[in-house]
Amino acid sequence: MLIHIANIIILASFLVSDVMWLRALSIVGGGVWVCYFSVAFTEVNWSGIGWNVVFTTINVWYIIQLILERRPIQLTEHERSLKHLVAPDLSQRDWSKLIKKGQVISGKELIIEKESVLDSIYLVMAGELSLENDKLNEERLTSGQLFGGLSYLNNVPFDQQVKEYDELSLITWNKDVLKNHLQDAPQIEAIFQRLFGDEIARRKTNLTKLG
Repeated sequence: MLIHIANIIILASFLVSDVMWLRALSIVGGGVWVCYFSVAFTEVNWSGIGWNVVFTTINVWYIIQLILERRPIQLTEHERSLKHLVAPDLSQRDWSKLIKKGQVISGKELIIEKESVLDSIYLVMAGELSLENDKLNEERLTSGQLFGGLSYLNNVPFDQQVKEYDELSLITWNKDVLKNHLQDAPQIEAIFQRLFGDEIARRKTNLTKLG
């Protein structure tokens, strides 16, 4: 009887679409199998019990991971505002993962040497900053605008200087870390391509005005 109950439960686990329910039913089925191996033979079948304990342990581990992944995402006010500006269609979970790949810094922590090849890119989270170049007009950036993209794309020196900022906070991503993250995230890659395009358009507009 126990063997039939165990198989029915395992069969039911294959019929559910939710992975958590699949693993939960597999655990219950495994428990019934343990009972079967304990009482159905003249001696306890420890090998059968052992394998089901292994399977149950694996399923419990993944259920814990699923619970952690499904927890509500808590974003700060600045993180929510920035998401609305640059990635309104991205899920909060993916946005939170992207932010965690970077580092939030203040204007006072921003140190960029002119004519250096940047190892990071920068996205203004809140406040304003001014970028200046001897040959270009001043650029004022606000929330949702990125800089350092040209250096990121072409591995060329950053030819501007941060001259002033007002209650500034930014998110900065290391280039290598970001590249690795974008390889498996086409939706986020498209967002950065748009931000890079905006930076290039600003530069072209600046050159046009200068000319």
